[in-house]
Amino acid sequence: MSTHKCVDVLIVGAGPVGLTLANELRRHGVAYRILDQKAGPSESSRALGVFNRTLEVFEQMGIAHDIEARGQKAQRMNVYAAGKHLAEFHFAIHAYETPYEYPLFCSQVAVERVLTNHLAEHNVRIEWGSELLSFTQMPEHVSAQIRGSDGQEYSIDARYLVGCDGGHSRVRKLLHLPFEGLPDETWMVVDVNLDWSLPKDSLYAFLSQEGTVVAFPFPEGKRWRLLETVVGEKTDATSVAARFTRKINDVYKTEQVTVPEPLWMSTFTIQQRQVPNMRAGRCFVAGDAAHVHSPASGQGMNTGIQDAFNLAWKLALVIRGQATDNLLNSYTAEREPVASKVLHGAFTFTRVIGRDSLFKQRLRNLLLSIANTVPPLHHKVNRQITTMLSELDVAYMQSPIVAQDWRVSVPTPGKGRHANSELLPGKRVPDIRFGDTEEHTLFALMKGTRHTALLLTGIETSAEQSISCISLIEHLRQQYDQWLQIVLITPSEQIQQQLQAYAPVLIDAQGTLHRRLGAQGQTLYLFRPDGYVGYRNQPVQVASIDAYMQQLSGMPATRKTVEGGVS
Repeated sequence: MSTHKCVDVLIVGAGPVGLTLANELRRHGVAYRILDQKAGPSESSRALGVFNRTLEVFEQMGIAHDIEARGQKAQRMNVYAAGKHLAEFHFAIHAYETPYEYPLFCSQVAVERVLTNHLAEHNVRIEWGSELLSFTQMPEHVSAQIRGSDGQEYSIDARYLVGCDGGHSRVRKLLHLPFEGLPDETWMVVDVNLDWSLPKDSLYAFLSQEGTVVAFPFPEGKRWRLLETVVGEKTDATSVAARFTRKINDVYKTEQVTVPEPLWMSTFTIQQRQVPNMRAGRCFVAGDAAHVHSPASGQGMNTGIQDAFNLAWKLALVIRGQATDNLLNSYTAEREPVASKVLHGAFTFTRVIGRDSLFKQRLRNLLLSIANTVPPLHHKVNRQITTMLSELDVAYMQSPIVAQDWRVSVPTPGKGRHANSELLPGKRVPDIRFGDTEEHTLFALMKGTRHTALLLTGIETSAEQSISCISLIEHLRQQYDQWLQIVLITPSEQIQQQLQAYAPVLIDAQGTLHRRLGAQGQTLYLFRPDGYVGYRNQPVQVASIDAYMQQLSGMPATRKTVEGGVS
């Protein structure tokens, strides 16, 4: 058996999760290999939804436009029952300040193709037909035994191994990680070409007494994905087509629908399972390898992609020697609660659309009808649905690597009340616009792979006080230049002229960003590469900042003298 040279990360699985991790590690400059036991890319899609937060992730990766070009905006969900239109819920989301107001109907195949093409543009080769046989964890690396596409066996030594190999993950099984939960129900999905009048900007739920059918549009042609929550005994193509036709026409009376024989179909048992710990030594699991749930809410692929996005920058800091291995423990601390929440939401949604007693069906239909017709209730339910699906409310408030040293300023007489920011450590950074140009948004400031240190000079900061900003900038650059980019924000053109030789300075002419971030005086926010607030500090104190950096990286700062009033 031959041994290939050591790489930083071995990725097992080239689905959307493994491909996202590969793209991110490449962007961070980390050496890796990615393999999959399949002979080539998938040709059928289990997942069809790309939600708002995932689109933000794709924007940071530089591929959001390519995904949008292959998708169809998902604007609403329509529900039919008992021969009438029962409810309509809209997917537009406004409360989270995102450039992606709507999720997309976009197939997993299309997502994988964009991610694969992006790797190919950088000459990255996916090792198709290569199977992980076993691995052994050593003190400094993982030694993995592989059978290649030619049938030959060899080993790969990697500093870390990440299992992105799906619900039947071999990595998870070899790690003996418990996969806690139970199988739930058996469902069927089919792909068909449908001739009907329903527009493709919506998904449709048909709540038949025999069981629910949910219809998801593919962006292209007349193709639709139909999901059936109660599977009949006959599973031949003719019987399946007849059953879907009967269930839809049972509740949808606008037109007569004929479901043709499926182009593709699959019967599967819904699993509601997750691992309690997504890390085991030098090995990790992500996506379906770590958590599986009902596909009814469409969040599986999205949650897995965000797992990979969370893990990549942490691996990069550790591999580059800018943080200790302890940073990687935050992966489970942050992502396991998210997986638990998604599982709970998917389970609830499954129960809502699943078949139950006739009494419970009628009660459900009545509640949906009321929710649709009473405006305050409709608004509340609609907001809950869009918030859950978008994943824009995902936060890491209890993470061991988020913190603050924050003291609300005492209002100065005649100067107005100090605004205390709601942008807390652990929260997602919203795309706040504070000027008229494209560069005056928070998303524009977070481009790249490094942490962003946002230093606001303060609404009431004088030109003399701005001198302390220079000392702070010099300190941050001396200590953290390799993984930190510094951006200054000031409402004063005079201060901009003083500081522009030291760092990029943007004008917050109306004080919008200062007010939103509670920056009455000098204030620092540290935004992580994955778009979350890692730390905030007011009033700015270098010792406090260094203490947080040590907490994050596990490495003490080399103390240097800092003058100019910042200590």
